[in-house]
Amino acid sequence: MINKIYSILKILIFLFIFFIASLYCFEFLLSKLDSISNPHITSKNLDINKRFINFREHPLNLNKSFSASRFQLKDNPSLEGKKFIYKTDENGFLLPGNRYENSDLRIFFLGGSTTENLMVKDTNRFTFLVQNYLEDYKKKKINVYNSGRSKNNSIHSFNILLNKVLNLNPTHVFLMHNVNDYYSLLVQKENSLFNLSSDVERNQITEVIKEKEISYLKLRSFFFSNFPNIAIRVSALNQKYFLSDINKENDPYTNISTQDVEIFFKEKINILKLYHQLSLIFKFELILITQPHNYEIKKNDIFWERFNLNTKIHDRTNNLLREFANLNQLKFVDLAFYMNNKNEYFYDEIHYNDNGSKFVAKKIFETMKNDVR
Repeated sequence: MINKIYSILKILIFLFIFFIASLYCFEFLLSKLDSISNPHITSKNLDINKRFINFREHPLNLNKSFSASRFQLKDNPSLEGKKFIYKTDENGFLLPGNRYENSDLRIFFLGGSTTENLMVKDTNRFTFLVQNYLEDYKKKKINVYNSGRSKNNSIHSFNILLNKVLNLNPTHVFLMHNVNDYYSLLVQKENSLFNLSSDVERNQITEVIKEKEISYLKLRSFFFSNFPNIAIRVSALNQKYFLSDINKENDPYTNISTQDVEIFFKEKINILKLYHQLSLIFKFELILITQPHNYEIKKNDIFWERFNLNTKIHDRTNNLLREFANLNQLKFVDLAFYMNNKNEYFYDEIHYNDNGSKFVAKKIFETMKNDVR
């Protein structure tokens, strides 16, 4: 009996070792054949043994490049054959840009992936183009800093503004937040950005995990750190098959209460007030930007009701930004007015292609050229 148990144990140990070795081999093959296209994948490797504010900035002094994977190319074929540069400075701001040690103006852009603008040629990112346009026009030394980061919402950007940007004495701060703010409402069923959710990457606080405790967070962190190419595909497959089980009647995205929507928009106004008050105290100019979308491309999608709801909340958020800017006599750049549902500016529902990024830069420049002293 003991020999039988011992034999089974040896088999189990062998299978475990074989499984781990297979994962490493598969990861190696994927890295060579079709490497990960999400440059933020390593950000899922968190120090989770202590409680801390989730300060969502880019890694410092980064210099790498990436291409779209086959998963992305399936929905976004226009990205095929392109290589994207991912470089940051010593403060984690995206490059190119902010090249002067002593500049006349220091302009900061806060936002999510549409501000980050990674999936275009680096010299076509609108933040860099705005810097060049203003320099040529004003004949001044101008630093433009891009602190946009994928998945960041208004609270993440406020943390960056408070803890990193203010120390650099900003003259102008552009704020563009929309879809990442209402993500928590539609997907996580949370009517506040301050609430903790199951999507721990987006939480404002990372909770304590005991060092010897085995948890989902630790396992996920290990998996994404050691097998990033496998992990991103498992995540994509999970989303694909999860969505395939949803029908229009039980789609969790569309079952949102009117009360939660109103609570969300009330909080949105209060968060904008925080930014505004900070601009008055620290004497920088706050400029709001509406976020354009291209949801019409999903008109024939089986989940159009979901994208239709996105459209309604997205448009209402942009209207709120317009009203807040007018009420408080703030400048704003109404990109949504010029770009909504114009396919030539986007490679998906909300992210700009190179043409879109160039157009954004021109509109921002037009807003600033006669007011920047």
